[in-house]
Amino acid sequence: MRMVGRVGRSCAMPSSYLGNVPVIVRTITRLDPQRVLDVGPGYGRYGFLFRERVDEFRWERRLDGVDAFPEYVERSRTGFLYDRFFTGDFLAVEIPEEYDLVLMIDVLEHFRDADAERALGKALALAPAVLIATPLGYEQGEMHGNPYEEHHSEWPAERLDALAAQRGWTWEPVAGGMGQSVIGVLGR
Repeated sequence: MRMVGRVGRSCAMPSSYLGNVPVIVRTITRLDPQRVLDVGPGYGRYGFLFRERVDEFRWERRLDGVDAFPEYVERSRTGFLYDRFFTGDFLAVEIPEEYDLVLMIDVLEHFRDADAERALGKALALAPAVLIATPLGYEQGEMHGNPYEEHHSEWPAERLDALAAQRGWTWEPVAGGMGQSVIGVLGR
């Protein structure tokens, strides 16, 4: 799928639309998970916000992360937020835990179509709910020496809804956030 839009970002680390942050945090808070897997956490923004807003820095809830390019977490020094951190491609890494929620915030677009569907299937095998936020119309290539930054696919809400219906999953779009993105909860 060809995407149109800007190429690259001006920030020094991977980031996402700031306008989506309140919507995503409200959704995580509403779901009230005890165990979370953060896929592709970048520099750890949502790990930090989970610890602050949901766990209230009590360290009573489990937060694990998985990233194929852990240098971002190392550079931002946010690794301490995670109870366990897996390194490698999400599709290849063995994750022995079960979770209440998997975060795939600005991650899905980095997979090619078939691999994105496999990643969603794996996420739903690990947890009953997957919180997705993904940009629309945003081209991006390799950045910061990270080949995983390249965008390979685009996931409008209609596509996620159709995939959910086809697989017997549920898709709950979440209102708000930036118009150039899709936010929602995929469930089994």
